[in-house]
Amino acid sequence: MSDVTKLRIGDRVNHKRYGEGTVTDMLPIRGDIVVTVVFDSGRTKKLCASVTELEEVPHEAENENE
Repeated sequence: MSDVTKLRIGDRVNHKRYGEGTVTDMLPIRGDIVVTVVFDSGRTKKLCASVTELEEVPHEAENENE
């Protein structure tokens, strides 16, 4: 899993099961962070950062520089 502390609302992420989506909320709860993601499928999931497998999707501008 990527370092979830680097994620921000609006970032694009990828999940092994649900695919790509956008972070819409991040809520610290009891030493963890609950990340809300709206996936491209239309499904919204609230995921605990400590156990989920989210990977940040590079921004388009970053890809152009490679």
